[in-house]
Amino acid sequence: MTTIRVIPKRGLTPAQIGALRRISTLSIYEIQRAAESRTSVRDVRVFGADWEEDRRFLAKLWEPYAKGGAPFDVFEQNRDGIPGHLLAEQFQARLRLFRAIELDQQLQVDLENGFIGSPEEFVPHDDDWFAFGAEP
Repeated sequence: MTTIRVIPKRGLTPAQIGALRRISTLSIYEIQRAAESRTSVRDVRVFGADWEEDRRFLAKLWEPYAKGGAPFDVFEQNRDGIPGHLLAEQFQARLRLFRAIELDQQLQVDLENGFIGSPEEFVPHDDDWFAFGAEP
């Protein structure tokens, strides 16, 4: 399973620590330690049990990350366990991929259950949580 990891940058300012406190449950001390050791302040399991909430969290991270100057980096960790740093464009591509997978699953369920007769009849089951992710 893929995990998206939010890892704080080193040398954080008080304002940056405050921003990281808003996206994690960690204390100031824990955030400072995470920045020093370059460990995650929040992990998101893609399509995990909390995906409904987590996907919106990831979408909110994209804009400040894409604009630059975010107090964190985004890493993707796959089954091999080795995290890979995602540039803003790569992070955006992953979010779009996750949405495309969701839509494909919805389409397949609708076809299998006879709710629609062809893919052309498909209407997404939910709002596009990353529709605004075209430009930062």
